[in-house]
Amino acid sequence: MTFLLQKFNAISRTRTEARARNGLRSPARGVAFTGRLAACLLLAGFLGVGSAMAQPHVLRMGGGSITVGNDLGGSTDNGRVHHYQIGTADAVMNPGGLNGGAGTFLVGSLALVTVGSDGDLTVSPIATGAFKIALDTAYDSDPLSDDAMPVHFEIVSANAPMLTDISGAADAYNMGAGADMAEAAALVPRDNASKEYDNIHNWFSDPNDIQLTYSAMVDKVKRCKPTGTTAGGDRNPCGATQDVDVATATIAGNKLTIALNDNAKMDSSDTAVWVFAHDAAGEYARKQINVTVGMPTNPFIETSLDDVTLREDDAETTYGDLHAGFSDPEDLTDNGSGGRVSNDGDAIALEFAVEISGLDANQKVVTGDDAYTAVTPYMIAKVTEGPTASIAVTPRGVASAMITVTATDKGVYCKDNYSPVDKDGDVRSHLDTGDDAPTRCRMIDTSGVEADTSYTSLFPNSKSVSDIFMLSIISETTPEVDAGIPAQTVGAEGDAIMLDLEAVNDDGDDAFASPSDGGALTYTVAAADPIAMLSVAGSMVTIAPIWTAGDKETTVTVTATNTLDETATATFDLTVTTAKMPVVNPVLRPLLGTLPALLVPYGTSVTFDLQNVANGLDDLVPVPIPDAVKNQPLFVDPNANPDDALPGGLLYKVRIEDVDTPHRYDNLSRENHVVTSAGTVSLDPQTAMLTITATAPNYINVTVWGIDREQNMTQATMMFMVPEVTSAEGEELPTEVALSQNYP
Repeated sequence: MTFLLQKFNAISRTRTEARARNGLRSPARGVAFTGRLAACLLLAGFLGVGSAMAQPHVLRMGGGSITVGNDLGGSTDNGRVHHYQIGTADAVMNPGGLNGGAGTFLVGSLALVTVGSDGDLTVSPIATGAFKIALDTAYDSDPLSDDAMPVHFEIVSANAPMLTDISGAADAYNMGAGADMAEAAALVPRDNASKEYDNIHNWFSDPNDIQLTYSAMVDKVKRCKPTGTTAGGDRNPCGATQDVDVATATIAGNKLTIALNDNAKMDSSDTAVWVFAHDAAGEYARKQINVTVGMPTNPFIETSLDDVTLREDDAETTYGDLHAGFSDPEDLTDNGSGGRVSNDGDAIALEFAVEISGLDANQKVVTGDDAYTAVTPYMIAKVTEGPTASIAVTPRGVASAMITVTATDKGVYCKDNYSPVDKDGDVRSHLDTGDDAPTRCRMIDTSGVEADTSYTSLFPNSKSVSDIFMLSIISETTPEVDAGIPAQTVGAEGDAIMLDLEAVNDDGDDAFASPSDGGALTYTVAAADPIAMLSVAGSMVTIAPIWTAGDKETTVTVTATNTLDETATATFDLTVTTAKMPVVNPVLRPLLGTLPALLVPYGTSVTFDLQNVANGLDDLVPVPIPDAVKNQPLFVDPNANPDDALPGGLLYKVRIEDVDTPHRYDNLSRENHVVTSAGTVSLDPQTAMLTITATAPNYINVTVWGIDREQNMTQATMMFMVPEVTSAEGEELPTEVALSQNYP
């Protein structure tokens, strides 16, 4: 083995020296392509991104060997070598003729592999490159099947980035990196769901590159994927598996942030985050962070409280169940093994407190242990706290207040030198429930005797969460919603639709009602997403679609304002259905409808990119062109293939009869090139470039067609004007014609 390794090292040195003499890049530098390809394959998922085990073992030239246990290859009995494969080349079966036994073999010219009697693999790098070795218990299985259990390796050059603080000598780097590359991050959904690492550049160094770039990825987690019911009718909870993301990893400068998402659960969410440092040649080093997901213990908000609006003349209104949107994952139920059953409801009752902003001591009248009445100039509020929370409000004036509802759990464990006792003072276990459930923690003195008078009101690790909602009281004259506005649908290819806010349904009901002393209403409208142009004239709302590709929905908010500047709002759903054929770009429609004739100076040519038709119009029209319509195509084909060679997937065309002008010379014209007395119209359908060359004062109306692959078409007309030529100031023009003697 030593002889073979020395032999290949000598070959490698000879090649390096020969390249140096001939001015070629050394293999250390020449790894750029291999490293870049491997990095691309790694980030794209082709080298097994998606599970920690599938990440390749990265070996560094000059960094010594690495020993891989047979368990890492997925085998359970001596990890027999089935084959190796370099890139996409054919697999080399039974390398070295080992037949699953101990011995050595070469992986091409890349590495020397020693197979121990226990099935472990020791890999010694010889040259840069990537390969995989398949270990298998079933030696005769298909080498390309999943049963072959490949272990991936990548050998990078001595100039590649490397991890810092790896223990051992330089020639022990590869083994040290495999042992020292992992950090640990313990995260908990909701309670502690993210972690930041500063100065990640300190994890890496590079022999010859000052600047490194960083990227990160997160392994996916396999989860059960319910696939129906069993033959007996029971739900089959894990008929298949699916890969899901449970966390994100983002890098900003030298800071890494790892954050759990809603898929993270304690049962099966442990994962790995990989941080990569890339050099200019495309090689990399990596750092692994093992993320463990713990059980949340803090109370949390399942459903947020809605804001409340009352009118000044309303009677008492009660809002009960303010506590219903809270939950607590802690549970003291004994699971039979001395432990707790987690995520099983709220076995520990939460205690609720209600706070009204701006309330002082003089306005609060205590009416019970868990109740009080707040008397303010604008309302009387009866508040209930404790295991439940509610508020009953009687309005008295116009105002608003923030209502904070806080849920606090009892905690789980007593701190050191305290023991749990129930409501009767008897010592209990933390796991006891019902009448035996611990309610307080009692101190134990230095002699081991419990001090009867030393209690805590709550367990020391109690936790709280708060939710806030706005309570508003509006005047008697404020407009109010009368009838719901029905959902509206408009087709992208169709005309605008009208909605009368004073007759929104078949019964002719108003959308809003206004008390007589509030005066007449005026309306404004706004959409959450710009899928249509909205305008209001009186009570009539005009909805003109500007979305084209695929059905899309949004929410439209209508605001009614009375003469006292008091408002009320209502919403309705708006759907714009997809266009089936090309349409004039809805964003450009208003501009095209109001655009004056485009002035083309005599003797000049102007060219318009019909894929960016509004660009460059500032010099041709007397009105400013809005930035919002620039970089917009004249036509939109919602079904266009983005890889289509035609611009926007459309064939642009101008026929002879599509050019309207007082003098058109059909005998000199052809499709996409029309000659007139005012000028020449030329269209290049491959680039969607329209050129107008002005030759005489007059006008030209040009109709351009856009035709899709299904032969559906649409059209738009643009007017060009060649103005009269004016003489320079002071220039004398001839006033008569005379015939002179010819010469000689």
